[in-house]
Amino acid sequence: MKKIGLLAVTLSFCIGISVTGMADTRYYVSSEDDLQKIIDNCNDSSANRVEIYMEAGTYGPFNAVSDMNMEPRYIDFIGMGMVIVESDDGRYDFPAASLRLDGKVEGISFTATHKNGEIPPDDDGAYAVHADYGSQHTEFNNCSFLSYQTASVGMGLTHDSEVTFNNCQFMNRADESSKRWQDGALYVHTDVHDVNITGARLNLNDCSFYFPIGAHGSVVTEELNGASIEINYS
Repeated sequence: MKKIGLLAVTLSFCIGISVTGMADTRYYVSSEDDLQKIIDNCNDSSANRVEIYMEAGTYGPFNAVSDMNMEPRYIDFIGMGMVIVESDDGRYDFPAASLRLDGKVEGISFTATHKNGEIPPDDDGAYAVHADYGSQHTEFNNCSFLSYQTASVGMGLTHDSEVTFNNCQFMNRADESSKRWQDGALYVHTDVHDVNITGARLNLNDCSFYFPIGAHGSVVTEELNGASIEINYS
């Protein structure tokens, strides 16, 4: 793992002195590195946006979330080559990635699978990506999401969130043995505390959706409470 710290500072002399600074930290990681440890210790903030460049390979699950009463994580995840993030547990609490970001995710394939017969029948099943932890402003570019249990992405939108997917692929490969196999390729809801508060927005641009025959649709929504969804094709 390589870490590069960049610091840009501008000084201007007018009436007094004003100092503006922007600090960026970049990590270059391989599948042999402890990605979770890097996420936990990278000290990201609004003044220190962290970029994690992931070399080609298969990575284990990771978590980049914060408490709902705190700011989101200021981290970008950038895939270089064929990057796969995979969980083979299958249970709801073990997606390939849990995310609450003010940042972007590019060129990464997320997969949640399971070993035959190992998911409890009352478990909702694992998403490939679970993003349901509070306010977030995230852009996904050229990513794919695949779940063999339920919808590939489970998305919770609070009233000020904006999440955009550009040229992404959502795949639900569950069968009727899974409890929530009918939840479409993408499942979206708004927190019950945000009733009648408008502003949350989900943008789906040039995306594709695959889901089982008999599912409730491509994008399944529940209790949007004023949030909006736009699906656009160029």
